[in-house]
Amino acid sequence: MRTLLIAVIVCAMVILTYALEFKQQEPTRIVTLADENSTKGVWKKKVLWKARWVKEWKQEKVWKAMWKKVWGPVEIHEWFPISKPPQIWKDSDGSLNGV
Repeated sequence: MRTLLIAVIVCAMVILTYALEFKQQEPTRIVTLADENSTKGVWKKKVLWKARWVKEWKQEKVWKAMWKKVWGPVEIHEWFPISKPPQIWKDSDGSLNGV
């Protein structure tokens, strides 16, 4: 009976820990452009490795929370606008010169 009670308490602590970690994550930000036709560009994706702290429960005489540093990939999506070519590159009819 006692081990069942301990197991229930540990499960509740683990669920609470995951709920708090999920709550601390930043929401996804959606970027919208005012006029998509006026600004031309491309979306670039890069992957970085960043560290985060994870709480683990270790059993000693009592269950103790231990913090562990974990590395994982983070995807970053960025919008890079493509600038217009300089006036010097354009012919009188508006087409690009030599391209």
